[in-house]
Amino acid sequence: MSSTHYRSLGLVAAAAIAASLLVASAVSAHAAVQVVTKATVTYPHFTTIQDAVNAAAPGDWVLIDVGVYPEAVYVTTPNLHIRGVDRNGVIVDGQHQVGNGIEVWKADGVWIENLTVRNFDRATLDGEDGTRSGGTEGTGPVRSDCMAGTVAT
Repeated sequence: MSSTHYRSLGLVAAAAIAASLLVASAVSAHAAVQVVTKATVTYPHFTTIQDAVNAAAPGDWVLIDVGVYPEAVYVTTPNLHIRGVDRNGVIVDGQHQVGNGIEVWKADGVWIENLTVRNFDRATLDGEDGTRSGGTEGTGPVRSDCMAGTVAT
């Protein structure tokens, strides 16, 4: 079997585990798992993180498969759990465009973990572009309890 097939099976298993944990917890009995993958799969999924975040409801998980995702992500839905399956293999890449990697805006309880955000440039040398916090290096989950914004760059 190909590595893509094994990776897809692993993603399905991870999604099933995440879904069962959510149902078992008191967070939300109606939580769903929005899967993001670039692999050819037969189950419902998204190919961009932003599309999955846009489709997610409060309490949902966005589970991201290994790949490079050349996009910025803007989160306004509270209580999301955004998780990569491999912190070194799930990469949100800004391709040296000015902006923020993952920005959480006025949405409390958003968890971002197990992924890498890289190559998002500042508008000026001193970083004066509206950024509310510095970069993340993958040392642990980022959780927002914010009224303004939390940014991973």
